[in-house]
Amino acid sequence: MFLRNTFYNGRNSIFPWLTFFTIGMYLVRLDRALPQTQSKMFLIGFVLYLSIFILQVLTNILPMNEDLKFYNNADYLPPFLPFVIGTVEVGLMLIATFMYISKSLIQWKLTINLAKTGQRTLTHYISHLTIGMILFTIIINR
Repeated sequence: MFLRNTFYNGRNSIFPWLTFFTIGMYLVRLDRALPQTQSKMFLIGFVLYLSIFILQVLTNILPMNEDLKFYNNADYLPPFLPFVIGTVEVGLMLIATFMYISKSLIQWKLTINLAKTGQRTLTHYISHLTIGMILFTIIINR
């Protein structure tokens, strides 16, 4: 039970989130500044969105096994394949949209300040975790 929850159907299981990580690593290697790349990302996301949407609509309309209906319409828990594909599709469309919008906003002072804040976020997150874990360990071991 513990292994199944850890790797597949737990709250933060490894396999679905490893999928997001892998897709993110692939996107990092792309030249996302090219309009063709942004168009392809949006188009792939939109096609995936339509396919999952149609699958879920057909699942609800056509008579079929209740387990199959649950599988196709499940949300966050457990993270079945339609959910994972659904979140990837939205991510691709959002990234492509914001990359397109950012071209016109790049010179704004607010945009520059938000970019600087985002660059510091990872450092803050890692330091927050490290300091928090050290303090938590000290408190627990007393």
